[in-house]
Amino acid sequence: GDDLRRYAVLLVDDVVTTGATLDAAAECLEAAGARSVRCAVLAAADEELAGRCRSRTSSAGSAATASLPR
Repeated sequence: GDDLRRYAVLLVDDVVTTGATLDAAAECLEAAGARSVRCAVLAAADEELAGRCRSRTSSAGSAATASLPR
């Protein structure tokens, strides 16, 4: 397989309800060595979840990442 350390990955979902699917995908990509993982969604099931998605950030190396709350 490809070495993901050189890749910044963007996960795109149409609607996020609980965040479980994006969270699981992000965990897999991070475990595979992705340089960074960002999630983009077109709509969120509720405003509280949408706010947490927008505001939570962490870092992986020097690249900023955005992820769903765990």
